[in-house]
Amino acid sequence: MVSADWTLIRKGGTGMAEFHVKTGEGGEVQGPFSSGQLKELAEQGMLEPKHLVSSDKGATWNAASRFPALEFQEPELQLSPTVPHRGTLLLVLSICGWLVCAILSPITWLMARGDLKQMDEGLMDPSGADTTRAAKLIAMIHCIVCIVALVVGGLLFLFLAVGLAVTPNVVGASDEANEDTTRLNIKAFEQAAQMYKIKNKVWPEGATEDVVMLLMMTEDDRGQQQAAFLEKIPVDAWGEPLQYQYPADNTGNTGKPLIYSFGPDRDEGGNDNISNIDDLIEQGL
Repeated sequence: MVSADWTLIRKGGTGMAEFHVKTGEGGEVQGPFSSGQLKELAEQGMLEPKHLVSSDKGATWNAASRFPALEFQEPELQLSPTVPHRGTLLLVLSICGWLVCAILSPITWLMARGDLKQMDEGLMDPSGADTTRAAKLIAMIHCIVCIVALVVGGLLFLFLAVGLAVTPNVVGASDEANEDTTRLNIKAFEQAAQMYKIKNKVWPEGATEDVVMLLMMTEDDRGQQQAAFLEKIPVDAWGEPLQYQYPADNTGNTGKPLIYSFGPDRDEGGNDNISNIDDLIEQGL
């Protein structure tokens, strides 16, 4: 209702004063007003349809709405929110999404977004807007963190799976290459011993260290210069010195010295030794 200053209307009016007004039973009587003043009161919202009007100096009173000549101002609709806000609940849920269950974060995000929309439309109590926005922000950040973690974790898992699939092939290829290198070094050691045999009519004999020193000598027994049969100590692909044995019982009828490597496990008693007579043994010689 518009605040009424009945005195100003009454003093400023024109025409015959014949109407009195009171705002309700037992209310203060205002007037007298002319018909023009009464219309002006109605148009300004000071006179409402529920107010009482008398045209006979208060003998009888009727509701102002019963006077068809009066045009009343439409009252402004004051829409009050009918739904209470859930700001505190959403804030608790957003924190629980971080600490208890991640699935609460997207749920809270959607709920907060819906509540803020209702607040903007005047359908929900807007006093919880700040708390609701804070809950939405906390939930949104957690959702983003979870998505990033899932993407990074998925990529790491993919790389790990690919690595595990490729590693055996790489390791197998590397082991095979090491065996081939070792066999080549054994072959070179055997050829050096064979060159010694051609010159001296016998295979070199003795411990491995003695044979290697003998094959690396640059002077013969008479002190004359000669080309060394070996330029360096022969080793396998794992950096261990190759072993030499002559005579050897397990060389079959080849008459060759046994030259071998302890293999990848570097263990003399292992079953992965590599020697110069492996092929002959496989052939049953």
